[in-house]
Amino acid sequence: MSIQYTHTPRRFAPTALLLSGSLFGTALSGCAQGPPPQPEPLESSRRALPSAFEKGANARLESHLNGEPAEHDEAMPAASAGSGHGAPTPIDAAMGGDDAAERAAEAIVARARTVADAGASEGPSAANGDSYFRTQEFQRDFARSFLSKSEVEPDVDPDDVEQLQGIIELILEDDGENGKKARALKKLERANSKNPGPQFDFLIGQLHYEAASQLAAGVDAVTDAEGKVLAEAIPGDPEAARVAFGDSLTAFDKAIDRFPAFLRAWEKKALLHFRLAAEEPGQFAMASEAFREVLRLGQVDENTYGFLGISLMNQELYLKAETAFRNALMLSSPEDETKWRLGLANALFRQNRYADASALTQTLINADSSNAGYWMLQGNAFLGMNEIDRAAENFRIADQLGGSTFGSLNLLADIYTNEGLADLAVDSYLKALTKGDANPSRGLRGARLLVRNGDLKSVKRLLSGLQGHFGAGLGDAQLAELRKLQSQVAVREGDGETEIALLRQIIADDPMDGDAMILLGEALSRATEGEATGERVAEAIQLFETASAIEEFEAKGKLKHAQLLVRQKDYVAAIPLLKSSLQIEDKESVRNFLGGVEKAAQRAKR
Repeated sequence: MSIQYTHTPRRFAPTALLLSGSLFGTALSGCAQGPPPQPEPLESSRRALPSAFEKGANARLESHLNGEPAEHDEAMPAASAGSGHGAPTPIDAAMGGDDAAERAAEAIVARARTVADAGASEGPSAANGDSYFRTQEFQRDFARSFLSKSEVEPDVDPDDVEQLQGIIELILEDDGENGKKARALKKLERANSKNPGPQFDFLIGQLHYEAASQLAAGVDAVTDAEGKVLAEAIPGDPEAARVAFGDSLTAFDKAIDRFPAFLRAWEKKALLHFRLAAEEPGQFAMASEAFREVLRLGQVDENTYGFLGISLMNQELYLKAETAFRNALMLSSPEDETKWRLGLANALFRQNRYADASALTQTLINADSSNAGYWMLQGNAFLGMNEIDRAAENFRIADQLGGSTFGSLNLLADIYTNEGLADLAVDSYLKALTKGDANPSRGLRGARLLVRNGDLKSVKRLLSGLQGHFGAGLGDAQLAELRKLQSQVAVREGDGETEIALLRQIIADDPMDGDAMILLGEALSRATEGEATGERVAEAIQLFETASAIEEFEAKGKLKHAQLLVRQKDYVAAIPLLKSSLQIEDKESVRNFLGGVEKAAQRAKR
């Protein structure tokens, strides 16, 4: 499917289409989920359009780009040579040998300078957005991009060189408002339909990619110095962006089909899959395959290895990811080491190599002890090594640094609970509720641990905090769980009637809650002790029988029913219930209990 881009002011940013590079400034702290897409202008690459220049001219062109004097400087065209005054064209280079190629290269440098200088007079928009294209750096990079790389670049048909040069000039002259990139896209698509070639496909993919990036990001409002809005913001259009990204990928695939060793097309394909994986994780597999092909074709750099590592991490291929991150580290500059070191630490952690992960994370902490994420990663490694106290210390430091999360605070609270520090545990559980992704599940789990430890006062404070924070936001199952915990507190405090009232309320809300039925049956059984009436006993038996009709609670319901009958000294009636319970769930404690009941039944017959 092809999408046509009608001219909309500022839809295309004034960036050179031939520039390529990293799409993301990846922090890697969320390495397992994959980095979020950060649409940016494509950065500089020294491999734009391939050329039709003869191979023998490459060395002299390199010398010129490096500032060395050329052998025939006096014959080189002046800065205005590209304006049509007899200057040789790229086609002359293709047909006329080494000297013609050298002169054509000079013409390209001059033409790029002329285009850039012309842009300086087109007003503030062109001057601000295209300033890079007026620099000597760009002029040299642009000319260098025409050097032949026959192994990884398809040749340009001599008949197409002049047409491609005109299209490139349209792209470079786009100021973000004149729609020249959109015109360039239409020209490329028309030319490609008549005489298809991988170079056309690649440029089409580039244009679709840039358009998609800006459709996804939208455009900020433009204001003057006094804050007056000169141009309204254009919101992002995710659906249109998805279509354009798809068109871009289709174009890169076509370029690769026509020239399988087309390195830059593989690179763009890999980065595009990597970007799309932020919303479609299945794209990571395709990204990793494309990154491998980029490496196989000879582009060995830290970003290729690093993005391959992230893609492998998201496929849970942790050992391979480790290798990729180590290679990225080996190739990275000192200022870029941190992100790949962090990726490597994550890969080690995911392989349960906690000591290695901890040691590597320590180097990150030594370099930047204010990064809470490093302390938390090392804290998790300490947990894996069963060094609980060291883990707790790391989570405390992360909290003091303001970088704690819902998960880290709950982990810290669990540690406090296991250490019997109930007050500190509740403080952490409640503080976790202030985080944006808070949910009641972890707090309820913590309350269960505290109930088990007998810290009733702390449990009541935690349950009150949960109920106060979430209120009506508690789901039915969560509200039932909270009431069950409140009932357990009540019975432990000797308030059986409150326990019974809470459990009746749970069953009224959910008549199929077998767990609540069994708990209420037990509560009624305890309340009958010492009483003459059998009304509560009958209700308890009915509850146990109803719970037993629910498959999940059948074994437990029959066991509780049997235990009530044994307390009533009805041993004979309890025996078949216990045997039935054992058939469903074989437990040694129940077998021993059955043996005792059978002996009691025999004694009762004598």
